Amino acid sequence: GKLPTSTLSASGGRLEPSATVARGDHVRKQASPDLEFAPMRSLICCVSVLALAYFATCAVLLGCRFRAQLAADGDGTPSVLSRALEGAESTLNFAPMLSVLFLACQMQAVRLSGGHEDPPSWVAECMQAASVALVVQLALSVLAPLLRGDGAKCNEDALVIDAHEAWVKVLSCAALLVLYGASAGVCFGTLGTPWAPAEAYDPAVRAHSAAVDCTLLLTAQFFLVHLCLAVVGLFVRPRARSGSRIFQVLKLATQTAYYGPMLCVLFIGARLRAMQVDPWLGRGGEPQAWAQGCFYVCTLALILQTLLVVALPLLAGGDVRRGSSLTKGDVEVMLPDCESALARGVFALLRFLPCVALCVGVGLVIASIVMISSPVGETPPLPATVRCLIGLTMLFFVTRLGLWAAVAVRDFWRDDAGRAGSTVRKAAKALHSAAATVYFCPMLGVLFACLRLRAQQVSDNRGSPQMWAQGAMYTCTVAVLVQLLVCLGIGCATGRAPQVDEKGGFLLNQELAHPALRTFFIAVQTLASATLYVGATTVCVALFLLQPETIAAE
Repeated sequence: GKLPTSTLSASGGRLEPSATVARGDHVRKQASPDLEFAPMRSLICCVSVLALAYFATCAVLLGCRFRAQLAADGDGTPSVLSRALEGAESTLNFAPMLSVLFLACQMQAVRLSGGHEDPPSWVAECMQAASVALVVQLALSVLAPLLRGDGAKCNEDALVIDAHEAWVKVLSCAALLVLYGASAGVCFGTLGTPWAPAEAYDPAVRAHSAAVDCTLLLTAQFFLVHLCLAVVGLFVRPRARSGSRIFQVLKLATQTAYYGPMLCVLFIGARLRAMQVDPWLGRGGEPQAWAQGCFYVCTLALILQTLLVVALPLLAGGDVRRGSSLTKGDVEVMLPDCESALARGVFALLRFLPCVALCVGVGLVIASIVMISSPVGETPPLPATVRCLIGLTMLFFVTRLGLWAAVAVRDFWRDDAGRAGSTVRKAAKALHSAAATVYFCPMLGVLFACLRLRAQQVSDNRGSPQMWAQGAMYTCTVAVLVQLLVCLGIGCATGRAPQVDEKGGFLLNQELAHPALRTFFIAVQTLASATLYVGATTVCVALFLLQPETIAAE
């Protein structure tokens, strides 16, 4: 089961290769009977299952929408299957966060054991239980409406399936309980389990890395606000939820956790680069101290925003509301009865401060990845995986934070009549449409980081994934960019922002009157989407096929 590749030196406790063949097409190491590399079965299986379920659901939904758009005689009404898949969106949003939690747990095991131990068996079982529970919830949210026609659907706010059959709702609640309980088990296991003897790693290195710490904090934020919303949703009837103050506050709090998965992917990408450049010397495989500080600044900015959303309504006269319907995570805090100009300025600052901190923090973290250098010898080149992670992160945050900036300018730059300029309004709507095309970036980033971690583990931080897998990563990144460019192209062709769903699908029947032009844009997006799905599947296959003898040289 385990892969023998390196031995532990008698002096210093550092992992040294037992024997290494000269660099060529591949990096190969002779087997050693002393220490073995862990197989990472739980991480590979769980992340692959979640990714395949995630992309398969999105692919089927996109196919249904394309078919409806190309049907000339269609009335525009979505099919039962489309409505069922749209109802499963709230369940799909858990997959990237759950996957990045598993990745952080495995990274902690690699850190403390030098890559020779997996997480404890009970933590691995929690991973498997959480993955199965999420897949069951996804299956219920899709199959229940199909079996009844339109009698059951997954409530996008409470995450519990509203159905006439009691067994469907009971099974949905049970799946959610297992999901939350197993995820909590993975978090506790990552925090407090000694996975390896002291001689297997440098005791001077801190037990937890900043990337893992921040991932756990953002995971806790994500699951806690969704858990509270699900619990409150069980006791508030669907028709009464719009008038329930606590339900609406918690629903708004879930919006503040939107950037969490992509931030975690960026943090782990920086950690992987540090492990490649400086695995055991100097910083002990950690990014620069100022980069780690940026990790915490970004994390605390999101947590602060969540705390404000939940705590401020408890104050006398306090209130919160969504800042703009165009962008997620934009929350406006206020005291309507407060007449102090200073207090109003402070609350306006609290609205925009988290996004400013994210802009600065993300930019500095990306700079740290590019600037980090080896304390001894030559610094290895930036690997393909990290390049793709940087590309996905920039596409995600440039569009999302660019949208936030456009909304901020729209709110402050108004004429004498209190109306925003037409150019600003058009820019905000165009960025809103473009932001939907980066929906897949977090899940793609998790897949890429998993494959990179596995490659570094079995090569003692000296090798990369298979060349064809690296090509698949580049292909997926370019496909996301092409979808973004298609969105901008439609805007240029029509003079207005196209209608885009949450997963980047274009609703073109009303945007492009010319049939040939509409067919062209649909064909380009279909090709880009198919390429993305094939590339993601290829990366999943590479996870299972990666062996020491297939590792590519840097």
